[in-house]
Amino acid sequence: MRHRLLLLLVFLLPHETLSGTTAAASCNRWCGGTKVPYPFGFSDGCPIALSCDANTSTPILPYRGDNGTSPYHVVFFNSTASSFVVSLPPSCARSVSDVRKALSGRSYDVSFRTVLILRGGCRGSSDAAAGAGCSVPASAVSRLLRTAQCGRNDTSTEVACVASAAPNATVARAVSLFWEKVEEQKCDDVLTSAVFMNTAEGTVSPEFKTAELGWWVNGTCAGGEAGGQCVPQTATCSDVETPSGVSGYRCACMAGSYGDGYAAGDGCNVDPTWAKLIVGAALVTWALVVLILALCIISCICLCLCCHRRRRSNTKKTKQSLKALTTLFRGELVDGELDQGLSGPRRFSFEELAAATDNFSNDRALGRGGFGSVYQGFMSDMNREVAVKKVSETSHQGWKEFLSEVRIISRLRHRNLVQLIGWCHGGDELLLVYELMHNGSLDTHLYRSDYVLTWPVRYVATFCPQKKYVVTF
Repeated sequence: MRHRLLLLLVFLLPHETLSGTTAAASCNRWCGGTKVPYPFGFSDGCPIALSCDANTSTPILPYRGDNGTSPYHVVFFNSTASSFVVSLPPSCARSVSDVRKALSGRSYDVSFRTVLILRGGCRGSSDAAAGAGCSVPASAVSRLLRTAQCGRNDTSTEVACVASAAPNATVARAVSLFWEKVEEQKCDDVLTSAVFMNTAEGTVSPEFKTAELGWWVNGTCAGGEAGGQCVPQTATCSDVETPSGVSGYRCACMAGSYGDGYAAGDGCNVDPTWAKLIVGAALVTWALVVLILALCIISCICLCLCCHRRRRSNTKKTKQSLKALTTLFRGELVDGELDQGLSGPRRFSFEELAAATDNFSNDRALGRGGFGSVYQGFMSDMNREVAVKKVSETSHQGWKEFLSEVRIISRLRHRNLVQLIGWCHGGDELLLVYELMHNGSLDTHLYRSDYVLTWPVRYVATFCPQKKYVVTF
């Protein structure tokens, strides 16, 4: 969320708000044609002051040495590691005190990755622990001595190596070189130095004739020096534990921006190309979301339309099929004579009733008479048991009688009458579908051969139909 707020501020605020151009005017960062990163500079207004070699446009450390030794040129700045590298060519006339004064400045000191190679009458402790795992090949030392033209090349008696940490050690912070270890060797000169760099293969390799210096700005995050404050809201501030114990800090831009992080420096800026990519990605994302939603809505509409059309088509086909089957009955045109609308009995097809009664199986027969046969059936689409009356072909009941029976019974509504559910005629077949009475009809109980009702029961059934009695048969 904080990073999103940063991006919002970047797009809404003017560019000058994120970079301290006004305060930076008091710090000159140009050495000829070379510009150094803030907080370095070449004037009194810069938190870390350097000197300038005007002949080569090269920044150098401000301390030259008491014996007129060559200046310490800055090779490059490493903003990621908050360090910079200076050259330290081999020399037999560079005292330990001069090197300490040059490399241990007001706001910088030798980093933990740098080792010093000492020479000349080293009378101090030869304990390997003093070197903290420091080891330089003898062949490399001999080559350095020849380059410096120091005369004797006896590396075992004239050379010592000192480091603040082992070259392959994992250090969580920029530990500075312990100068007390260097002075304990009691050597005459600092021959040169080396920086142990990590290679692409994952190994550590020494880079001779250079020294790495870690830097900081004196003060604290709460109240830094004038011109050293971090950019509000867009930069972070980290405290630094300095070798001398003086409070120090560094500024760094948040993710999504670049710069030095200092209000008096370049501040924190957003790459316009990167910003356009972010905006473009956001627009593409929203476009995809809208497109997906639109496709979902269109798909739902199409699905509903297809279902509606299929339902209408099935209904139309059913009606056409029924109409085709019932065009004629025994040579008479009977279309439309029993259309009762939605409130009338249902019109079934012969196939539906045949399936419900297991093709009018004898096992489903409930009774037979002069009018025809009655079969028990089950309508799966209605989840209901029914009684299907199939008019016999030998019956005298014709189409008009069948039509009258359907019309009359469909209008009757009484609790003691079974309900007519539907009808059908397929070809010359006439069928009526009634509600199934599981206990049989009244005459079945009145005229049972195995049991005769008593007169009191018959009287109640005949003259008191409104009273409820439990009659046990």
